Amino acid sequence: MTTAYVNRHWGRSRASASAALFCMAALLSFGLAAGVSAQIAGHAEYCEIALTGCPQDYDAAELVVPLNVVALSTKIQACGIADSAVTPGSGSGAAPAVMFVIDHSLSMTSGEINDTLGNRFRVTQALIDTIYSVYPDAEVGIAIFADALVFDANRDSNLVRFQGDTSTVRGGNAQLVPRQSYMPLLPLNQAAKTGGSNPFYSGSGPAPLVIDVYRSMFTVPASQNRQATITGGPRERSGTDISLGFEAALEAFANSNKPKENQYIIFLSDGTPSVICGGNASNPRCGKVNDYIAGVNTPATYTVYLSRGAAANTPPPASIAQMTGNIKANGYSATNASSDVWVLQSNYSDLLALMMENIITPMLSKTSGDAKKIVISSAGVSDSSGVMDGDFRFSRRLPLDTAEVTAVSMNISYDVRVDTLVNINGKDTLVYARTAKDSLFSYSFTVRRSASPGADWRFGQNIDSECGAMPTLDLQFQGQSLIGKEAKGNMDRLTIVLDNTGGLFDYNKVIVQVLNADGTLSDLEEFTLTKSGSVWTYSFPREVSSTANAGDKKLQHNGLDSIILVFRNPDIPLDTIRVSVPFISNTMLFYDGPGDPARPGVDKLPDTITVRAGDTTDIYVKLFNDKDGKWDSLMTADPGKITWTVSDPRVVTLTGGGEHGQIYAETAGGTYTVTATYTDGSLVIVKQITVKVATGDPFYLEVVFDAGDINKKRASVDSLAMVKGYTFEKDVDSVTFYAVERDRFGNYIGHADNSVWASTDPVAITADVSSNGNSALVRRHGSKFDDSLYVAVSKGGLTVRVKISVVIESAVSVGPNPFVPGKSNVMDRLNSLGPETARIYGPIVQNSKGGESATGVLIAATAPRS
Repeated sequence: MTTAYVNRHWGRSRASASAALFCMAALLSFGLAAGVSAQIAGHAEYCEIALTGCPQDYDAAELVVPLNVVALSTKIQACGIADSAVTPGSGSGAAPAVMFVIDHSLSMTSGEINDTLGNRFRVTQALIDTIYSVYPDAEVGIAIFADALVFDANRDSNLVRFQGDTSTVRGGNAQLVPRQSYMPLLPLNQAAKTGGSNPFYSGSGPAPLVIDVYRSMFTVPASQNRQATITGGPRERSGTDISLGFEAALEAFANSNKPKENQYIIFLSDGTPSVICGGNASNPRCGKVNDYIAGVNTPATYTVYLSRGAAANTPPPASIAQMTGNIKANGYSATNASSDVWVLQSNYSDLLALMMENIITPMLSKTSGDAKKIVISSAGVSDSSGVMDGDFRFSRRLPLDTAEVTAVSMNISYDVRVDTLVNINGKDTLVYARTAKDSLFSYSFTVRRSASPGADWRFGQNIDSECGAMPTLDLQFQGQSLIGKEAKGNMDRLTIVLDNTGGLFDYNKVIVQVLNADGTLSDLEEFTLTKSGSVWTYSFPREVSSTANAGDKKLQHNGLDSIILVFRNPDIPLDTIRVSVPFISNTMLFYDGPGDPARPGVDKLPDTITVRAGDTTDIYVKLFNDKDGKWDSLMTADPGKITWTVSDPRVVTLTGGGEHGQIYAETAGGTYTVTATYTDGSLVIVKQITVKVATGDPFYLEVVFDAGDINKKRASVDSLAMVKGYTFEKDVDSVTFYAVERDRFGNYIGHADNSVWASTDPVAITADVSSNGNSALVRRHGSKFDDSLYVAVSKGGLTVRVKISVVIESAVSVGPNPFVPGKSNVMDRLNSLGPETARIYGPIVQNSKGGESATGVLIAATAPRS
């Protein structure tokens, strides 16, 4: 953000012109002053004032208004101008002769980088264009120097060779020594010469004028963020021979016919002399390095000293200040007394405004024009506007300052008609008329807020007013205002209310600061309020604490404190409200034991506690007097004054009587709120604690076969009866078993790491355990379906067994072969297969034809299960 330039004068004080003409397209921007104001007391409304006249009517005026006036209206009349602005020393309206002397040393772009973007060239081109628009026949010349004059006479035919003493060019082109040149004072509307090794003007149109040469001399990009440079170079050079630049200028003035009082030098530099002689006494420049300070035979000179570190009241170098004083008093012309010096940072808008106001304004004669654009500044805030239906209309009100007096400036852009009158036969006759586009006039006035502005303050000062209600700021508890009352300890959540009903201002956002007024503890929170109609609200928690946690959206403060609310309108500094509510309270806290909280073994509970499923947890409330922080045992003597509630009584059982409450839960994993409420007439104190239910000790192991099923809550199960089964289907050869621990209520505790896995038949069933032991890959090998197959998991004295079953295809066997009809005894075959097989299938044979003597082939069909 750029700021408006500040005129810093040394020597004669210059009064600001009431109609300062700036021919510029770039308007000034202004910084925002971050003022802090006190609340306006004794008024129920805010007012804004509007100027009912033209801006120029208020120039240099002081407007006195009541204390409740806080802003300027968004509308100002866009009046034209008709002004005679002939300034003493301007040559009575005659065209001037202006010589620009410009520093081109390395410090402009390297090291100190005082003019990295080349604004000295950008503003020089703008000034020459402005001079041409007002006086086409004005004479303008340019001398640019570093350790030498930087222009080579061979480059452009319009350049003239410097006739004075020259020096060796260090590190540069030695041929430049005798060819150092400058642009002489030439009328801008005069035909220019063409030719040269690298002429500035290379257009293909009609024969160029001198103004065309100057417009081509500098490369000025449209973006002010890109560097303006000398077209075709050279770049900045080492060394600063200021005397050389002034000698070239005086050489040019020696050939000008303009009156001395109408001759000017514009000097743009960032340094003091720097000529390295190296003991070379034959260098003629060594003895002249400080000649410029004497200011002998020098026209009125306006110096702009560019410094990267310039700030308000930064003085110029002593040599520049001494030079300026000598030029003012050298008697060259009456205009010399206006010589001056300014120090500022390189900024195009600031630099252009400065030069336009202090140099171009005196060149005007008679002006008139219509307003086009305005930039207005008040209390460090600025806005701009074009003309709409005869008015300037701003996007926002302009604030008045928190100080008693506010300075207001208005910079208005006009297309100005400049008329030159000549007296012919005793009559003023218009012989030359031209228009200066986008000229800027400056007006300023002050507004003083007073408790006694006078009964006729509006009409007597040509102003009007519009008023609306002030917003009100309130701190409430459960819908009741605390203003004029006290905040108490039971008030754990307070509400901010800003009521803007009928207000002068419409707020897009309302932010209120909440802070405490205790000297030993400092907490400050900012809350953005929510709008409903014309009322803005926000609820926030507060607590008595010995430490603050800024930014946690909770106000921490001590006892014997005050809670302060502050609202500041970021656009209108005077729109500030501050309210304060004292805090006197009893604080209720939770402890883990009865009796005196100071005795050993009784500890204050944190805001969140954890209880285990199946355990009964005791909790006690105690109240403390915030004035001295002491335990008040009498407040809990009546158990009927304390009630207990829990957020989900279906899960958490809460039994409470008086100061003592008990918490019991069987389902783990949830978070619940236990609330104790103390009621004694109108005093209600509420305290809450957050309860998390954790699992109990491991009570049994469980094996699950689906990883997604691990966390599910199980019913309470006797671990001795916890036998599960798993059946390998015919196409399944392996499965992962997961072992988890659960408490006696079936709450999942976690994976049963480091468990021991075993199979009753390692040949038929194997369990490959994972690295942490909480799972195993169980495989079947073959189709054994013995009822005694189990996988057992054990940890910490807990065991769970999983019965294994196998589903297989039916099997068919035929034997013995070869078959001998009538001779192969079936019963003998059964007996050979073993007694168990004979027992199962023997009755079938015995009941068949032939009984035990039956012969034939035995076909055994075996089911998948026994």
